[in-house]
Amino acid sequence: ANGAPALDSLDALNAGEDIEDTISKHDELSLKPASNAEFARLWVHLVDSMACCGHLGFGQPGARWVDAATFSRMLSLRKLKVDSEETVLRAFLEWAEVPGREASVIDQVAPLVRFPLVRVCPPDGAIKDALSRVYRRSPVVQALV
Repeated sequence: ANGAPALDSLDALNAGEDIEDTISKHDELSLKPASNAEFARLWVHLVDSMACCGHLGFGQPGARWVDAATFSRMLSLRKLKVDSEETVLRAFLEWAEVPGREASVIDQVAPLVRFPLVRVCPPDGAIKDALSRVYRRSPVVQALV
């Protein structure tokens, strides 16, 4: 939600630049203070509207590609439209495993997942495998699980 610099990183991705580097830069830019307050306000309104209506929600194919600030915003919404906390965990794990997503960024977002509310017994194989991979990368996830 940081305006033009974030859009520049998306242009780089469309131009065929290295996806890992582009994702890392985009996440980093998104977590900085907004360079344009009006753009940031409109972006927050758009994300809130879409997440609460399920258009940018978890389970949607594009959710894993959103930047760290947008994903954090989605997780923090009280009116986020999801079927279960397991859906939130699945989305977080998919988001965390995007190539180029830094462990430090995952660590900032992980506390927004309500791990105690996720039913993981017996654990779904896909969740168990993804959680193991993210667990190894993130000390915050290790502390939360």
